[in-house]
Amino acid sequence: MLNSRQYNQLAKSLVIRYTKVKESFRHISSAILSVEELADAARSHWAVENQLHWVLDVTINKDACQISRDDSAENLVRMRQTTDNILKKGQAN
Repeated sequence: MLNSRQYNQLAKSLVIRYTKVKESFRHISSAILSVEELADAARSHWAVENQLHWVLDVTINKDACQISRDDSAENLVRMRQTTDNILKKGQAN
């Protein structure tokens, strides 16, 4: 059974190709967070997500890929993420 203590909805505004876009996200949490703590947690999460996507695009040119048949796109995503993790481990040594 889910041990949820708090349900939140966050709104986010961003600009994509000169167009302002508003998005909303729902979060269920077992932690009781203040508005400030929730905002910090959400920003930290999206910073990690954005960094991963930037790394994948710059190192593997992900945005130029046109693969979309069957499960090919999902399989390629997993291969790219694995490759990125291997490269990061190599840099750490």
